[in-house]
Amino acid sequence: MATIQEALLAAVDHHQAGRLAEAEVLYGRILEADPDQPDALHLLGVLLAQAGRPDLAVDRIAAAVAHSPGVADYRENLAKVFQALGRREEAADAFLAAFDRSPERDACALGAAQLLMEAGDPGAAARALARLLAVQPGHAEAAPRLAAALARHAGGLASAGQAAGAVAAYRRSLAVRPDQPATLHNLGLLLSGMGDPDGAAAPLARAAALVPDDPDTVRVLATVLRDGGRDAQAADAFARLLRLEPANADAWAARGRLLRALGRLEEALACLRCAAAWRPGDAELLLDLGRVFRAAGDPVRATTAFAASAALRPDALTAAGAILSLNLTDAPPAVIRARVEDWARRYADPLADPLPEPAPARAADPDRPLRVGYLVENMLTHDYTCLPLVENHGPAVQAVVYALGPHQDNPISARYRAAAALFHPVHGIANDDLAALVRADGIDVLVDGAGFPSAGQRLLALARRPAPVQVHFPVMTTTGMAAVDALVVDATLAPPGTEAAFRERLVRVPIAYHFDPLMPTPEPGEPPVLRNGFVTFGSMNQLSKVRDATLHAWARVLARVPGSRLLVKAADMSAAGERRLRRILCDAHGLPPGRIETRPPTATLWDHYAAFNDADVFLDTFPYGGVTTTAQALWMGAPTVALAGDRVLDRYGASILGIVGLGDCVTESPEAYVEAAAAMAANAGRLVELRRTLRPRMRTTPLSEPKAFARGVEDAYRTLWRDWCAHQRHHATR
Repeated sequence: MATIQEALLAAVDHHQAGRLAEAEVLYGRILEADPDQPDALHLLGVLLAQAGRPDLAVDRIAAAVAHSPGVADYRENLAKVFQALGRREEAADAFLAAFDRSPERDACALGAAQLLMEAGDPGAAARALARLLAVQPGHAEAAPRLAAALARHAGGLASAGQAAGAVAAYRRSLAVRPDQPATLHNLGLLLSGMGDPDGAAAPLARAAALVPDDPDTVRVLATVLRDGGRDAQAADAFARLLRLEPANADAWAARGRLLRALGRLEEALACLRCAAAWRPGDAELLLDLGRVFRAAGDPVRATTAFAASAALRPDALTAAGAILSLNLTDAPPAVIRARVEDWARRYADPLADPLPEPAPARAADPDRPLRVGYLVENMLTHDYTCLPLVENHGPAVQAVVYALGPHQDNPISARYRAAAALFHPVHGIANDDLAALVRADGIDVLVDGAGFPSAGQRLLALARRPAPVQVHFPVMTTTGMAAVDALVVDATLAPPGTEAAFRERLVRVPIAYHFDPLMPTPEPGEPPVLRNGFVTFGSMNQLSKVRDATLHAWARVLARVPGSRLLVKAADMSAAGERRLRRILCDAHGLPPGRIETRPPTATLWDHYAAFNDADVFLDTFPYGGVTTTAQALWMGAPTVALAGDRVLDRYGASILGIVGLGDCVTESPEAYVEAAAAMAANAGRLVELRRTLRPRMRTTPLSEPKAFARGVEDAYRTLWRDWCAHQRHHATR
């Protein structure tokens, strides 16, 4: 009769030859003779697992482990059976037990880690991999897996220490094998998730170099570069991604936005159009297209794009963008009013709250002191106008400031804070809450100084009627709102007879704009014609205001004044903008390129003012003319020639020039504009005299004499308040 050992060898023979039935019979007979024979238990369990019966296999192998706990083979196969049954944690424990008894079995530690990751326990997986690395420090596969487990664990627990441990593990792995694309990719992802886009860029770039056709790595690299503010490199990376994925609308859009930020407007437009071709109904893409069109000096297309975006995704800010772009066109006042009133009907008028009765202390007394609230955005034009009112209010006015901008640590905010009775930083609060705050402050006259450019669309706070009298000032156009009672204008901005362009009442003051440089400036220099021997014309306006019609007029001015030059400096100067200038001035009109000089924005406000000393006569844009830049030119002693149109935004230059006695610089046709510029350029004596006298002249007018300006505007407030009180008395007696 065969011994148990001989029977076991025969059973193994059958097993290895694939004769599983015969092997199972022999294993069974051995166990009948010796129920605790560990090899027979183990091998029968393995056979049952191979035959697709893991539920029966697990008890046999577990019995073998119980009899001989030190045998690694038993534990490894038990782990595999647990795994087949979906019992991940028990399988992982068995794999680790096998590894502990046989540390060369790296597959057991790796298997345990994988199962623990699948079970959602990356911390335990990391500990399993750390045990492997403790005995095999250079294990190439364990190191990146440990890093991945730590990274996932750190993400779940927001642990900086665990994330740092993951980074260290990735770097240990890369020190052994530097060219691991997956490890480099994962390290980059982890560093990006830790808020280190600069650190993430290097491993991602290396991974992309190793696997240049992997779109996932290139996509992450492009995103990390963009998030790190490396716009040019990010644009190049998105271009690389688009070569791999030409139908990727997100990549086209991302590259277009980056190119717009870089001032490469023509390329940006091409990318955004490609994105829109793949996603034709995307409101955000239409909004981006509108921004590029506006920056490129094409307000008609910008208006169309903004309006289309607003139609797809009704939104007050997007619709306001269409209004701002429409202002850059030559749309007549009636068209603008219709568009603005449509905005108001959609977004503002439905928000109107009933006007609460004034508290006893805020009674409808026509002659009592007024509490005036100012909504200010820290935008130059608005601050030039609102700040002197806050700093120079009369004894019958108490000023309250609601600072809308995100950054309040600046000299302008400090001046508002020092001069106001109350100063509220309100950036980020909802318009409902802003209206409630205005009510709580007992404001009698609320002045919106932000208008449609406001990022928070603060006109919608006025729509809730938080104050008895509500005014918009300085004015771009009608607000179209029932809740805005009046616009403060002057007789030049809105001459008598233009009331049909506005929904609001017009209240006229001597001048509806004030200029204060807000900080020290250079002194005016001699006209540059004296040192150059030729006249230099200049423009400091945004290129987005420079329409083709303006450029054609400038070309005729240069042709009319032989040897003259043109200096164009713009805050939004770009390569595309410069090409547009030269295409019209040089290519279309034949002007030599050397007669045109373009400059980017200056680094400081001092340098900006100093640049006005480099031109003799400034040429305003039209139809949307300059405001602050016109006043800055006068402050530096340089006259500006303007073309007055039919709308408020077309007439600020006329208002500013008129009050300082330069009415002959205000024209009403392109032909007269050219002649006025040529006449001023020909009078060197007058240019010298203006350099000496314009600044003092400004200081004697409400344009730059703040107390006179404030008295005029506060008289308008008082008129509006008295009319409101009379209205209240009339209704009380009915």
